[in-house]
Amino acid sequence: LAGAVATIALAMASTSLHEDRDELRETLAKAQGSATQLEAVGWRFLQKHPADALTAAEIARALYRESSPRAFTYLAWAQQRYPNHAGTHHLAARLLRAAGKERQALGEYRAAIANADSPGRYVREIAELYPDAQVALQGLPTQARNPRAILEMLARSKKHELAMLYGQRLIDLGDGSAKVTLITAQTSVRAGRYADGVRLARLALSKSTGLDGSLVLAEALA
Repeated sequence: LAGAVATIALAMASTSLHEDRDELRETLAKAQGSATQLEAVGWRFLQKHPADALTAAEIARALYRESSPRAFTYLAWAQQRYPNHAGTHHLAARLLRAAGKERQALGEYRAAIANADSPGRYVREIAELYPDAQVALQGLPTQARNPRAILEMLARSKKHELAMLYGQRLIDLGDGSAKVTLITAQTSVRAGRYADGVRLARLALSKSTGLDGSLVLAEALA
């Protein structure tokens, strides 16, 4: 890899961003077991292309795979230049969790989900990593692009307690739509919280006369 560092340094003097990026990614893919050399390759790239935040995140990911604490340096570089990128927040969550900083990790998961166009894998990951629903709840944003989709995803994944807590939080914050209320009622019943299920099913029925609310109420009262 040492020869590759010198080769890239020379090539970058006259190549374009896209060419440099492709060359860097190829080198990162081949380089394993040497965080020092990985960082040397990455640093030369960023000196020429300091605004390329996403590639800085790729360098951070490569260093993370080598358990290098310098991954945080490149990740910070990426986040300063691209603060709303879901992928950089997700990587930050993993790095922080690996470092035992759970509270900060949950905040980064929250940011990743809030900024993701398709947050499904992040939602599933946090639900699996944190079996305590009260803890996992801290990683779920209410100011996301589609909070109801997150709630539906949790319900489909049979994360009933977490879905119940998240749905109740949405209701408390003003999203009292019939659909959100009904899903929260369903998951409350399936989590064994029958009194909450009855209350919410009745609330959902007051907002919509659909059959689903009646079925949830019947299930809770059985």
